[in-house]
Amino acid sequence: MSKRMWFGMWGLSVVLPLAMVALCAAREHRVDEDSSLVIRWWDRPNIVRQLNISEGQLTTVREIADAQVRKIRLLQGTYLAEQKALKDLLIREILDDREIEHRVDALGVALLALSRAETDMTVAMCRELTADQRARLLPLIETLRQQDACSEKKQRKRNARRYNRF
Repeated sequence: MSKRMWFGMWGLSVVLPLAMVALCAAREHRVDEDSSLVIRWWDRPNIVRQLNISEGQLTTVREIADAQVRKIRLLQGTYLAEQKALKDLLIREILDDREIEHRVDALGVALLALSRAETDMTVAMCRELTADQRARLLPLIETLRQQDACSEKKQRKRNARRYNRF
């Protein structure tokens, strides 16, 4: 084996697993067994009041959410299983590049399916709202996501301090 080919194989075997670990770590805090990528805005009375959503609209939005929850939970389970399978491959003594590549592809497909299902649910909900309500809702959702990300970060720091005491 030539020196150049050896360095190429070595680089691939080092960079690919590190990139996937980084990807998994970046996504792991957003998807776990008890959470969803979707902000449950319809369960927040202040947002419902702000948007002036009628009872009929709210009932329809809740029915859409209830109908999609089972599918989204199933897709979250698939995503988590693929994530675990990839992590298991990465901690092995000898890394199998083909199997790792297969798991990376499967993880990407699972994440895409999960994101698609949640986006479809959000679009179906938005169809029930007026243009004005949608225009006010989307910035609110973005604000809530930022607040949730900040609170998750603070919670992780608290947990780290609590569990890392000697």
